[in-house]
Amino acid sequence: MTSKPGDTEAEPRPVKQGKSGKNVATTKVKRLGLPSPVWDATEDDMRQAVTSCQARKMRYNGEDVEWILESSTEIHHKLNKELHELHQRQGQLKKLIAASYSSSSKPQTRHSAEDPKLVDTCASTVPEVGAFSEAGKNENAGAAEVSDAVQDLKAEAREIRTRIANATADVDLCQERSLNIRLEFPNRIHPETPIGSESKAIVESISDPNGLLPEQIRRIETLGGSTRLTLESFPPGPPADPERDHISVAAALPSGSIDLASGNLATGPSWPFLTGTLTLLEHALSQYAISIALKKGFVPVSTPDAVRTEVASRCGFRPRDAAASQTYFLNTHKSESRNDTTSDAEGANDLCLAGTAEIPLAALLANRVFELKPPKSVDGSKAPPGKLDQLPQEHLPLKLIALGHAFRAEAGARGADTRGLYRVHQFTKAEMFVVTEGRTEVSDAMLEELRRIQEEIITGLGLGFRVLNMPSEELGASAYRKYDIEVWMPGRGSWGEVSSASNCTDYQSRRLNIKHSASVTKGGEVDKRGAKPVFAHTLNATAAAVPRLIVALLENYGTSREGRLVLPSSLKPFWLGGPEDKAVEWITGRSTRDDEVPLPSTKGRRSSKDGAIQKAMERVRAMAERQGTDPASMGVSFLILHEVTALVPLIALFYLFGALGAGEAVLDWLVGGGENGEQRYEGEQGGVSGLVVGTVRGWVGEGMVRAERYGKRKGYFGFEKEEAEGSQSEEGRVGITDEASLTANGKGKALAGSFANAVAAYAVVKALLPLRIAASVALAGRFSRVFLEPVKRLTRGFLRRGSRGGG
Repeated sequence: MTSKPGDTEAEPRPVKQGKSGKNVATTKVKRLGLPSPVWDATEDDMRQAVTSCQARKMRYNGEDVEWILESSTEIHHKLNKELHELHQRQGQLKKLIAASYSSSSKPQTRHSAEDPKLVDTCASTVPEVGAFSEAGKNENAGAAEVSDAVQDLKAEAREIRTRIANATADVDLCQERSLNIRLEFPNRIHPETPIGSESKAIVESISDPNGLLPEQIRRIETLGGSTRLTLESFPPGPPADPERDHISVAAALPSGSIDLASGNLATGPSWPFLTGTLTLLEHALSQYAISIALKKGFVPVSTPDAVRTEVASRCGFRPRDAAASQTYFLNTHKSESRNDTTSDAEGANDLCLAGTAEIPLAALLANRVFELKPPKSVDGSKAPPGKLDQLPQEHLPLKLIALGHAFRAEAGARGADTRGLYRVHQFTKAEMFVVTEGRTEVSDAMLEELRRIQEEIITGLGLGFRVLNMPSEELGASAYRKYDIEVWMPGRGSWGEVSSASNCTDYQSRRLNIKHSASVTKGGEVDKRGAKPVFAHTLNATAAAVPRLIVALLENYGTSREGRLVLPSSLKPFWLGGPEDKAVEWITGRSTRDDEVPLPSTKGRRSSKDGAIQKAMERVRAMAERQGTDPASMGVSFLILHEVTALVPLIALFYLFGALGAGEAVLDWLVGGGENGEQRYEGEQGGVSGLVVGTVRGWVGEGMVRAERYGKRKGYFGFEKEEAEGSQSEEGRVGITDEASLTANGKGKALAGSFANAVAAYAVVKALLPLRIAASVALAGRFSRVFLEPVKRLTRGFLRRGSRGGG
C-alpha cells in the first residue's frame, strides 16, 4: 500500500569525521510525502472544484471529473470488497493447513476430542480437506493422501496471495489517479471575490497622502473604503506624459542611470543595470520595507533563489505548465565532460529559479508541526521563544520576511508594460509569508493585517494608490482571496501594480505538510487531548517590489530644478549615501511641495468650488454602482420615493387625526392657539424661534390653501363642489385661509373638523421633510434595482421584439 497523504520520510546522510576523528553531527534530508488535495472525492466537492476552475478560466479534464463522479466510487468499492474476500479466504486457508498438519501428526481420536469444530469447518469449507478429514478418521488412511491435500491448500494459498497483491495494486492505482486528478484543481474561492475578468475587480479604497493623483481620480478619493467601484466603471486618468516617463527622468539624472543597452549586451532584453543613486534607491526601498515588517513582528530570513520544481509546483506555480512560460530552469549537469557534477540528492538537477521568495519560505516550513500558543514556564509566565529545528519560534502565527531576487520569464508580446523597469526578468523583492491556525476566519483576519502593512509602506512613500479586490480570473491556483495595490504612474498614464496579498488557506500546507498540533475550544483555550495535527493556513504578501516602486517614485516626484532626484523623507534614514547627499532632495508631505519641489502633478488643478458638482456626481455614480444600478435610475427612484413618503404619511395622519379628533388641537398648538396665543408669538418675532414659528405658520397657511382648493374641487370638507368655470374664477380667492383670518381666529373654530385634520396632516408632513429625504436617498438604490431595472429590461426586450417584427 502507498503511504497516506501527508506522510514524510527522513533519510540520514552518512556520518562524517572531522580532523580530530570525532563524528560530525549528522543532518537529515527532508523528503516531501504525498500531497493532500483540498477537494474530497465526493460529488459536491467535485462540482465545486469544476466551478472554481471555470471561474478562474483554468483548463481541466472533464473525463477525469466524470471518472471520479461515476466510476471512482464503484471501482474503489468493488476492489475493496474483492480484497476483503481474498483476505478472508487467506485466513481460512491458514487454519486449514494448520489443521491438516495437526491431524497427520496426532492420533485422530485425540485430535477429534481436542478440536471437533475445526474438523467440521474444514470439511464443510473445502471438499478436499473434508475428504482428508474423513480419511483422518479412518485409521487405515495413508500419509500420501494427507500430503496431497496439504499441497493443494498451499497452491491455493499462493494463488490467493498473488490475487491479493494484484488487488492491492489496483486499489493503489485507483487512489493514485483520484489523488492526481484532485491535485490539479485550484483552491476554493472566497464568497466576496468577484467572478470574472480583471475589469470586475472592485476598488476597495483609494488613498492620496501627498495629493499626487490626477484631478479626475481625486474626485472620488474622499469616498475611501466605501467606493465599491469596479475597474470597468472607474474613471480613466489623463494620458501618458512622456516628460514624466521614468526612463526620461532617469536619463536626466547626473548621478545615476538605467542602462538598458548594457543589460541587453550582458544578458538580453529586460535585464537592466542600475547605477549610482538608483542603486542606492534600490537598497533604501528594501531596508525601508523590511524595517516596517520587523516592527510588526516579522522574522527576517535569507532564502536560496533556486528551488526544486516539485516545491514550486506544490506551492501552486506549476513551473512545468507550458502555457505559463514564466519559469527559468537550471541544468546542473556538465555535458560531455569527465567532471560531470551531479548533486547527491535525487532529482537535485530539476531546479528552477524562484519567481518569489514565497516558494523557498514555504519549503522552509515543510514537514513541521507548530503549536498555537507560545510555551509557558513553570510559574505560568510566557517562556522565551523556543526553536523548532532552527526556526526562531514554534508557535503560530509565524511571520517571516525575506529579501531575495524574483525571476520571471514573462513570455509575451513586447509593449509599454515591458519598457524600462516596469517588467523585468530579475528584480529585488521583499516578501512576507505567514502561517496561521487552520481556520478561515483567522487567516482572513491576517490577510487584512497584511493589507494594512502594505498600505502603510506605500503611504509612507507618499504615493497615491488604490486597493483592488481581485476577481476570480486573476487568482492563482493557490489563492483563496487576493488583494492588489496599484499606484498611479503618470509617465505611463495608467495604474501599475506594486504589491499583492493572498490568502492560500490550506492549499499549500496540504501539499507541504505544514500543520499545527492543537485546536482551540470555544473558550479560547488550547485543547490537546486526543487532538490530531491539522493543516495550517498560509498567506503571502509583497512588502516591496523594488523596480515598480522606483518607477512610481521617478514618475510622481521627478527631479528638482537643480536636477537632483526628489524622494520622500521616509527613505532618508536608509540612504547609504548619507543625509548630506547632494544628489538627492528630500520632501516631507504636502507642506514643502510648493516651496522646495514643484511637482508636475499640481498643475491645472481646479478649486474646491469648481469640483463640488463633479464630486457630488461621482458620489451618486458610486452609490449607483454599489446598488447595481445607474445614476439616472437612482434619480427617478428618488423622485418617486420622495412623493410616496409625502402621500402615504399625509393620508395616514389625516385618518389618524380624524379617528382621534386631534386635528383642531394640533392646529391650535401649531398656530399659537389659546387665549394668549398672540402674546406668545408676539415675543418670538426675532431670532431662531421667530424663524421657526414663521416657518410653521407658513406651512399651516399653505396647507389651508391647498385643502380649501381641493375641497372646493371635490366637494369635501363642507365646501360645495364647484364647476370647472367657477373653480377657475375662484382660484385666486383665499377665503378663510388668508393671513389675517389665520391670526384673528387663532383657535381655528371656523374650520370644519375634517378640514382641520387635512391641514394639520399637511403641516406635519412638511415638518418631516428631512426624514423623508434621508429615507428616499437610502432606499433609492434598492428601489431602482428591485423595481425599475426589471421594468427597463422588460421594456428593452419588448422594443427589440417589436423592431424585429417590424423589420
